[in-house]
Amino acid sequence: MIFKRFLPVFLLTGLLLTTIVGVSAQEATEPAFVNVRHLSPDAPAVDVFANDDLLLEAVEYPQLTGYLEVEPGEYDITIAPAGEGSENAVLGPLPLTFEAGHYYQVIAIGQLEDDSLQPLFIDQTAELQALDIPPGEYPYMLLHAVAGGPAVDLYLEGEVVAGDVDFGDYAFITTEPGFDRELAVTPAGTSGELLAQINDLALLPEYRVISVIGTADDLSISPPSADFIPFANKIEWLKFYTENPPAEGAAFETLLTALQTAGIGDALEGEETIVLVAPLDLAFSEISEADLNELLENETALQALLNYHVMERDLLPITPGETLFYPTLEGSELSFTLPQNGENVIINEQIPIIGTIQTLNGGINIISAVLVPPEQQ
Repeated sequence: MIFKRFLPVFLLTGLLLTTIVGVSAQEATEPAFVNVRHLSPDAPAVDVFANDDLLLEAVEYPQLTGYLEVEPGEYDITIAPAGEGSENAVLGPLPLTFEAGHYYQVIAIGQLEDDSLQPLFIDQTAELQALDIPPGEYPYMLLHAVAGGPAVDLYLEGEVVAGDVDFGDYAFITTEPGFDRELAVTPAGTSGELLAQINDLALLPEYRVISVIGTADDLSISPPSADFIPFANKIEWLKFYTENPPAEGAAFETLLTALQTAGIGDALEGEETIVLVAPLDLAFSEISEADLNELLENETALQALLNYHVMERDLLPITPGETLFYPTLEGSELSFTLPQNGENVIINEQIPIIGTIQTLNGGINIISAVLVPPEQQ
């Protein structure tokens, strides 16, 4: 499905970019989230200030910043060339308002050379709430950031999914997620002339932005932004990787079966934020078939083991050499240690976290071994 809108635009005459720090932010239990992307190829790096306080430093093309948490409220922003200080601001103060729980993005598009440079401000949460997204599909946004370039059509697996997207426009598409998808961009109304193509695109169950970037003479596709808005819950993510395993044993079929058998799966689909430590099928393969079947038939023992993998709060940032302890739903604690070398966090001094997923209702930490609660050891 296709949803096309025209982005609200705040025009600049000098440099670029906007983001956050407020002069009258209200206290709130839930923050707003804002990130910034520099998609103007001939514009210099910039610093972003709030009331003369440096917020972001030397944002360069085609950099995407992570989401910054801010208190909801009204904000005044000033922008200056990198290293020149807020007193040399070329923009601002620019008043922006951020709502609790909403995700926002500020994107610089166009070029300095032809005075087309301009920032776009998007309330991503409001846009996503306005979409009618079919079950099993997820939204992705195509943004055209190149002034002077032709309007474009977006092809997914050879089919047009967004048409006639011009500079400053964007279009939402919804599609089923999957790996090794083929994405192509052509001038609008033509299928023969290829402007840009990605042959091994991973479309994951989350919202991401795909951008047409570069110059009018040299267009390219920026892969889906690495910073994203969580859109799927834990069970949806586990099912996705079970149906699309990136490697042998890298699915969660056994975990999903165990969660369903123990009656815990519904909690992982709810709105409450919890953290799941998720053993891969590879981990369960280390348990004999007889022992695994016995565990699946013992509801009390199975619930205790699975609850030992669940915590009711997100993990805090951890520094090298530090160990943090978190209570599990089983009642015992898990320890999380970051080695001095700063590599993978280790659970219970033995089991490294080999991957993480941020879901709609908290994080998933992927491991290749099954955690055993103290009472079952």
